[in-house]
Amino acid sequence: MKKLSYLMALAAVAGLFMTACSEEDETGNGVTVQLTDPATKDLAAKYSLDKSQLNGLDGVKIVEDGVSAVLSEIEVTEDNGIIFTYEEQTGSSDAAMTRAGGGLKKFWKWHTFTADGDEFAVAGFGKIIIKTTDEDIIPISLIPEGFGTIEDVMSSVYKPKFVDELSSYLCRTWTINAYRVIANVDATNVGTSWTKIDGNCNLKKIMEDLNTKHNANLDVELGDKEVVESITFSGNETFQIKYKDSEDMDEGAWDWTSQDATKKSGAIAYAWYDENMGNDLLGGVATVSFKGEECRLKLSAKAGKSCETQIEFKLK
Repeated sequence: MKKLSYLMALAAVAGLFMTACSEEDETGNGVTVQLTDPATKDLAAKYSLDKSQLNGLDGVKIVEDGVSAVLSEIEVTEDNGIIFTYEEQTGSSDAAMTRAGGGLKKFWKWHTFTADGDEFAVAGFGKIIIKTTDEDIIPISLIPEGFGTIEDVMSSVYKPKFVDELSSYLCRTWTINAYRVIANVDATNVGTSWTKIDGNCNLKKIMEDLNTKHNANLDVELGDKEVVESITFSGNETFQIKYKDSEDMDEGAWDWTSQDATKKSGAIAYAWYDENMGNDLLGGVATVSFKGEECRLKLSAKAGKSCETQIEFKLK
């Protein structure tokens, strides 16, 4: 329960998808959206690298939790963000299967980038050169800082799956500027006022409030994942949660289950890539809506034995 309790608040703020219809939105009238297109929308794509060309090269290798992993995927998001996926470097599938969950172990690293034509300057990595093309397989050059150029790494190209109106609103990087918790205790709703914040959402405080005010019995030991800094959705079905003052991030996949373009809202299903994120408690389904420059997310969950909650977020 400790693990799942932690995840309820984490994923809630982690932003994932929640019911989000304001009073104005429910009528289907007067819903205006003023969001501009994300800054790097036209560059968004995912590239699956041929790892056999990278094995043994230090510039594209990391060691995490004692596991040696090699760069396997690059995802360019719609909003100046780039995610590097590293996959464990092993020739023994039996060794991989001995770890919890089985399968290969993966690690995700979030970076910001600037682009000048085909050349991307990736903060904390170096440079990559991705040639614009309509081909399904292309060569990519990797130029890690302090290492030589790795030329013509063959890569499969995946263009964004989601390019519709609502996805264009959602697929960008968001910060949280307000939240509220509605708790149902003994059939009475309490705690409905909005709390405004500066863009960094303190998960630990939300959980402590639920414990203190509503006996939710949540485990508040979050390590260095106490404060959510931003949430990124991409058109390639992924989302990333980034934490303040932490190199850790969490990642998962999402998909639309329904959309209402008139009301500017939709329902979403989601799953964490890390099975320890506790999908059973989270339910894996929520909704999202847009108005003006904001996105509103809401998650309903059961906190403890007697407290049902809705945690709602305004994102900007």
